[in-house]
Amino acid sequence: MTAALVLAAMAVCASPASGQALGTIDFPTSGSPAAQQPFIRGVLFMHSFEYPSALAEFQKAEQLDPAFAMAYWGEAMTYTHPVWNQQNRDKARAATAAGDNIAAAGAYADLASVWRHADTEVPGLAEVWQNGGVGATK
Repeated sequence: MTAALVLAAMAVCASPASGQALGTIDFPTSGSPAAQQPFIRGVLFMHSFEYPSALAEFQKAEQLDPAFAMAYWGEAMTYTHPVWNQQNRDKARAATAAGDNIAAAGAYADLASVWRHADTEVPGLAEVWQNGGVGATK
């Protein structure tokens, strides 16, 4: 019994979640510099099968940069445990949908920025502006 407790304690102490080095990866993303480190730690935890720790890191990245779509992807990935044939599709889909909504909002903001700075000398664009924009009705 004592040996089993010692082995269990050693396993916990050797776990990446306990602070042991996780390794390194090069995974450039468009996330903010502040969100990049928790994202990287999330990926490293996920590849060490430390799904709860990975989830916490991805959610930290989401909080630091709500427009960081890859953080939502990482969260969704933590709900699938292929080695144990476990998957929580509802939670994975919810995380993915949150990321999709963030990405769509960002794409819309980008489009609006381009639209505001569009060259009205482009044939047809002046008329679109005068009519109130694409899809506008008078």
